[in-house]
Amino acid sequence: DHLSHKFRKGLEKISGKPIESRSHIIPFLIGDASKALKVAAHLSLKGIDALPIRRPTVPEGGERIRFSLSSDMTDQQIDYVLEALKDAIADK
Repeated sequence: DHLSHKFRKGLEKISGKPIESRSHIIPFLIGDASKALKVAAHLSLKGIDALPIRRPTVPEGGERIRFSLSSDMTDQQIDYVLEALKDAIADK
């Protein structure tokens, strides 16, 4: 749908890599456990509940932030999450 497409495209712009997920659960690869925790903490301070996924759930180097979109989200909320993620990545 529109929102998940917009979100994936925003993540691709931030990372420079394609986002393969086509569901409402969208991973953003971080590649380091401590950085994933820091990014998730930064997002949490902005009111965004995005989970860090680490070993043993994923192999070392596969650490990521998992975003779950819902159908009642707005374009403005998607923009807010993408901006907060950009800030979090810059702070990591």
